[in-house]
Amino acid sequence: MKIKLMLCFMLLITNTVQSQWDYGFNFSKAGTAGLQFLKIGVGARESAMGEAALGISKGANAIFWNPAGIAHAANREVTFSYTGWMLDITHSATAITMNVKKVGTIGLSLIYMGVPEFQETTVQAQDGTGRMVSAYDVGIGLALARRFTDKLAMGGQIRYVKEQLDQDSFSNILFDIGAIYFTGFRHLNISVCAQHFGPDIKMLRDKFRMPLVFKVGLADDLINLEDQRLTLAIDLVHPTDNTERINFGVEYSFFNWLFLRGGYRLNADLGNWSFGAGLKQSLIGVNGSIDYSFTDYGEIFGGVNRLSISFGF
Repeated sequence: MKIKLMLCFMLLITNTVQSQWDYGFNFSKAGTAGLQFLKIGVGARESAMGEAALGISKGANAIFWNPAGIAHAANREVTFSYTGWMLDITHSATAITMNVKKVGTIGLSLIYMGVPEFQETTVQAQDGTGRMVSAYDVGIGLALARRFTDKLAMGGQIRYVKEQLDQDSFSNILFDIGAIYFTGFRHLNISVCAQHFGPDIKMLRDKFRMPLVFKVGLADDLINLEDQRLTLAIDLVHPTDNTERINFGVEYSFFNWLFLRGGYRLNADLGNWSFGAGLKQSLIGVNGSIDYSFTDYGEIFGGVNRLSISFGF
């Protein structure tokens, strides 16, 4: 019964995405969708593992990767993430989850990306008019997830998103849906997720599609001993506005307090390699963790640093 439910869920997502993932283009489709800030990875742990996050993100931060993962969060959990993005752009996010009896796990999320002010230029004033222009993106989400059995968890999220460029702006409502199934074989789990469902939007004269993405993930513990664990994660990623990718990630845990991570994104234009580390400790009934990651975006854009802090109680 559990397997049938999972298969039906995967089929539902596949059929829904199938109607949107091929727009009739014969090229890579890059640059054909808006709200690109939603595709920036949130969280140092997931980013360090090459964004192979569907099966390994099981706390409050899972709200940004697969909403089903928050069903495995602590009774109450909060997480903060900061990314020093390219060109001095800052990207920060926070999420909080709470378990509610007979309902499931409820989560709230916030993403904010700020662009440094820059000088306006026009055809007549190509060196600048002297007027400064600002821009930002914001996303606010509400998620609900539930563990239907000890093996199957499903969840969804509704998100309000807005993009502001000087005096012009647009907003939209998007949806995410996902599931995680523990197979019972070793520690293998299978995950599926579709993110950023929503109608097309128009800004000024142009119309944009949403950055819809469909993912399937596998994760397993290759080594699972009392004092150490080695986890392998693989995600197949199909964005509707770019070429397909395969994300690989590994995590080594020593006594469940020291974590070393690495990842590789196959077929990504930039940011292929990543690595990071984390510390986890429990004190006075509070489980705290701090994680760091570095992603290499080449000589032109340099490296991207991420820092995350989480608390569960």
